[in-house]
Amino acid sequence: MFQHARWIWREDGAVQNSVSRFRAVFSLDAPPVSCEIAVSAHHFYRLWVNGAQVGGLCSPAPSNFQARKLFLTYEIGSLLKPGENVLAFEVLYLGGDGQNRTRGCPCLIFEAEGKTETGSFCVASGAGCRSSGVSAYLPGLPLRERRGMTGSTCYDAGREEEGWKLPGFDDSSWDCTVLSAANLLAPELNPQEIPEGAISRTWAPKKIHEEPGFALYDAGEVLTGFVKVTLKGGQKGAKLRLRYGELLEGTRKTRQDHKEPHAPTAMRVEHGAVNDVTEYYLDDYIVQGNGEETWAECFTYKAFRYFELTGTEDCEILGVEVCKTGTDAPCLGGFSCDDPALNALAEACVNTQKNNIMGLLVDCPHREQAEYLGDSLMQSRLLCYNFPDAHALLRKVLQDFADTQLHEGDFPFIAPVDWEPGSMFMLKMPEYDLLYPEILWEIWKFYGDWDALERFYPTAAKTAACYLARRDQNGLIPNDKTAVMHISDWPYSNIDEDGDALFVENVYSLKGLERLAEIAALLNRKDDRDYWLAEKARTARDIRRAFFDEKAGLFKDTPVSEKHHPGVNTLAVEAGLFTPAELPRAIDYLAKAPMETRVILSWNYLKALFENGHGQKAFELLSDPTARWGLMMAEGSKTIWEGFEDIESNSHAWNCYPLRLLQEYVAGVRCMEPGFTEVEIAPFFPEGMFEFSAQVCAAGGVIEVQGWKSGDGAKFQVELPEGVSGVFRYGDAEQLLTEGSNEITA
Repeated sequence: MFQHARWIWREDGAVQNSVSRFRAVFSLDAPPVSCEIAVSAHHFYRLWVNGAQVGGLCSPAPSNFQARKLFLTYEIGSLLKPGENVLAFEVLYLGGDGQNRTRGCPCLIFEAEGKTETGSFCVASGAGCRSSGVSAYLPGLPLRERRGMTGSTCYDAGREEEGWKLPGFDDSSWDCTVLSAANLLAPELNPQEIPEGAISRTWAPKKIHEEPGFALYDAGEVLTGFVKVTLKGGQKGAKLRLRYGELLEGTRKTRQDHKEPHAPTAMRVEHGAVNDVTEYYLDDYIVQGNGEETWAECFTYKAFRYFELTGTEDCEILGVEVCKTGTDAPCLGGFSCDDPALNALAEACVNTQKNNIMGLLVDCPHREQAEYLGDSLMQSRLLCYNFPDAHALLRKVLQDFADTQLHEGDFPFIAPVDWEPGSMFMLKMPEYDLLYPEILWEIWKFYGDWDALERFYPTAAKTAACYLARRDQNGLIPNDKTAVMHISDWPYSNIDEDGDALFVENVYSLKGLERLAEIAALLNRKDDRDYWLAEKARTARDIRRAFFDEKAGLFKDTPVSEKHHPGVNTLAVEAGLFTPAELPRAIDYLAKAPMETRVILSWNYLKALFENGHGQKAFELLSDPTARWGLMMAEGSKTIWEGFEDIESNSHAWNCYPLRLLQEYVAGVRCMEPGFTEVEIAPFFPEGMFEFSAQVCAAGGVIEVQGWKSGDGAKFQVELPEGVSGVFRYGDAEQLLTEGSNEITA
C-alpha cells in the first residue's frame, strides 16, 4: 500500500480544532470486482464511498506522529459502480498540545487498489484531489478539557453544500489540494492492529429535571460515548447545547467528607471533566428548521453520566438516546455466582474497562484519556483474561512508549505526548518506567508472542540500564525530587516516601531485571542474561542491606523509615527478598495487618493472600460491602472508581482487577505455559458461596469452569478449547484435563 499516495492538505494551512473536507473523483469503465482502500490522517478522519460511510469512530488510533502513523484498510468494491465514483473525507485536526496525541501537522493519505472485470485501477491522494476548509463544524472552538484531548463543537449543516459526498457534485469551486509537510517529516506508516471505534450499546436516558428550554438527563452510569437527539421544528439558526458531566453540581466529595452522601446544590451538570473545572465540556447544534433533524456528535470521545439539553424552547424533541462507544473490543470472559453483589462487581469491571479503551488504554475516559505504563499493566490483569484484543492493545502500549522513549532511556509519564520544555507534560514516573519489562512479559506469558520479545526487548533493556546508571554509592536508585511524580501506591499513598531511596522504585527495578534475564535467555542472548542476573543479585543484596529491619523481620518503606507498610512487604514477598526462614513471619504479618494498600498495590496484596493460605480473608476484603469495591456496589455504581473513596473519577480502569481475582482464585484458572496452552484449575469456594461460573478468554479460545458445592462435596464442569490441556486440583483431588469437556466430582 501507499506506493502512489502522498500526504495532502489544504493550501490555507492548519486551524486548531477544525474539520476539512476532501474529494477524490474517478471513473470505472467496467463493473468492479474488488477494491481495498488504506487511509490515515492526523488527527481523525471519516470516509464515505459514493455517500455510504465506511469505517468506525476516531480513526486512526493515536500515535506519536514523529515516529509513526497508523492506517486502516477497508474493502469497498461493493460500493463502487461503473461510471463516476467519489471518495469523500472529513478530517479533524485538533492542533496544539494534547495529552493523548502529538501535534504533528494536518494531513490525509489514502490509496485504493482495485480490479474490474476488464483490468485494475488505483486511486491515490495527490494533486488531483479537491479540498474545502469550510465544513459543518465551526473552526477554532475551545478544547473541552484542560489537557486538550478533544475540542468542543458547533455543528451547522447549512455551512456545507448538499450532495458533496455523492457522484455528480460540482466541486470546481473547491481548491486543489497541496502536499503536506508530513511528506518531509516522513512518519512511518503501520497497519493499525487494534479495532476501530464503534457503538456497542444504545439506550434511552432518564429525564430527571425539566424547565422551559432546559432538560437534565441521567444515563444511569458513566459511559464513553455521545448523545443522539432527534428534533423537529424550531427557529432556523437557533442553537441547542449539550453539556456533559460525571456528576451533578455540588455532589463531588472531598477527601475529608468522602463518606457523607451529598445532595445536588442545583439540578445541573457540574462544569468540569471529572475534577478538572472547564466551561467547554459541551457541543452545540444549529437548528436548520426544515423538518425532522438528527444530531449525533461522535467525531471524538467524551465521557459522562449526566447531560443537559438547552435551547429547546421552540423545538419538539422527538427522541434522546445515549450511545456507548469505544474501541470495538468485545469481552468474552466473565464471572457469576450466587451472590448478586459479586455479579454486579464483575459487570462493573467490564463496563469500566470498555469505557477506557479509546484507541489506546487510558486511565479514565474524561479528565485524561491518557496511556500510562503502570495503569496499562494493571488493566492487563483483566484484559488478558477477558478481551481477545488484549494482545494487540498491550502491543500498542509498548510501541507507543518505545516511540516516546527519551534519549537517556526513561519515558515521559504518558504516551503518546508532546514532550516540550515548560509544558504540563514535562513529568516523569520512575516506578512506572520500570514496569515496561513486566508488560512485555505479560504478552509473552499469555500469547507466546515471540515477535514482541524481539521488537521491544531493546527498549526494555535501555530503560533498565538507564536506571541502573543512576544508582548511588549504596547501590540504590535515589529518590528523585525534581520533575517526578512517585506513584508507589496511589491514589493517596500512605507509604513513607521521606528518604533518599524508595523501596517500591528499587524493588520494581529488581523485578524488571529478573524479567529481562528471562527474556534474554529466551532470545538466546547469553551475555545479556548473565549481566541481568548479576545485576539482579547485586540489587537484591543492596535492597536487603538498606531496607530490611532485622528486629521486625520486615522491610521498611525507606532506609530511614520506621514504617513497614503491607504493600512494601507484599512486593518483597513477590520479589523473593525474604529467606525461607523469614517468609512465614512475613506472610503472618500480611494476613493480620489491616488493609493499608491503595489501588495499585491492593492487586499484589490480595494476590499474596490468595496464594499463601489466606484466601478467605482476601475474598472478604474484596467483597466487603462497607469498603472498597463492595461499597461501590452497595451504592449502586455500575462502574469502578479511581480510588476506594469515590472522590476523583467514577470510571477508572486501573481499579478493575477484582474480576480477574475472582476468575483466577475462586474459579481457579491459571496460565501455566506461554500462550495459555497449559492451565491449572484450582477452584476455591469462599464461605457462603455454593455455585459459580467463569469464562476466561485464552489465546486459543474460551476456558469455561462451573462449580457447585453441596455439603462436603463439589462438582465441576471444565471446558477447554482446542490445543489446551492442564490439571485440575480441589482439596485432595487431582485430575488431568484435556481439550473439550471435563467433569469432576470431588
